[in-house]
Amino acid sequence: LSRSREAKTAATRQLDSELRRALLSERLAEEARCQAERNEDAAKCYAEELRVAASLLGQEAQSAANAARRANISEHFAAECQQEAEAAGKRASFVGNELAS
Repeated sequence: LSRSREAKTAATRQLDSELRRALLSERLAEEARCQAERNEDAAKCYAEELRVAASLLGQEAQSAANAARRANISEHFAAECQQEAEAAGKRASFVGNELAS
């Protein structure tokens, strides 16, 4: 009878130990699933932030290209104005010389 109780006690302890391990494994698996979901959510947020940043950088690059085009056009226009001013100066000088003679 004593051996039977000892065997039952040992079996009960073994079952308790296995149950605790199973519960712990289940808890750890649930925590791992939750962490994986958090990681996925964080990755989605980061990807969205990168998409927005890339879009903003694209807009800035387009604005810079437009500004460069405007500057080039302005520079070309300024050169034309300079040439016209020089030509007008020469004409004025010629007319002045003609009037003086």
